[in-house]
Amino acid sequence: MTLTKKTNHIVEAISNLIFEFQEESPKLHALVASYVDQIQDLENVAFELLEDRSLDTAEGEQLDGLGQIVGLERGGLDDDEYRLRLRVQIKLNLSAGTIENVIEVAFLITDEPVLLVESYPATILITIVNVTTDPLLVRRIINEARSAGVATQLIYSPYPGDETFQFSSTATSETDADEGFANSAQTTGGRFAGVLVA
Repeated sequence: MTLTKKTNHIVEAISNLIFEFQEESPKLHALVASYVDQIQDLENVAFELLEDRSLDTAEGEQLDGLGQIVGLERGGLDDDEYRLRLRVQIKLNLSAGTIENVIEVAFLITDEPVLLVESYPATILITIVNVTTDPLLVRRIINEARSAGVATQLIYSPYPGDETFQFSSTATSETDADEGFANSAQTTGGRFAGVLVA
């Protein structure tokens, strides 16, 4: 159910008067408006609480208040960065350390597909591309999401998946001046995926 904010309580109240009083009764209209205006004020405040205090729409001090609830200080981040970090922190607070929890957290960091592979003994290999966040922060976030005692190897790339270095998809070699190894002059190409071991 979607709530819709009403902004015309006074007009609606006057239109509900019997016909004789709808036309020329300025004093009655003023009396009705004096009561109904309070209802409009209440609705406006209720919607401010509903909209301005949600994670999607909060700004400034309201966002700081949500950070206090979640247990994460702003630390100099702007509103958009802080909002993303709060989303991650909420997932971390609810995380039980399962593979699904790690993937959910990773999806908050990037909008690209995430590859997670379990490896013996008690290790997960996770590949995340199109990462615009500091890789060390990403590693810390992933480490907080996983279970204790599970090692993590994070492979990340600041480029989208289709622009990241990949081996040839066939037995025939493939070359691209903009992707993979750099050209002989070291001026183009050279896109890579970094590896961080927790």
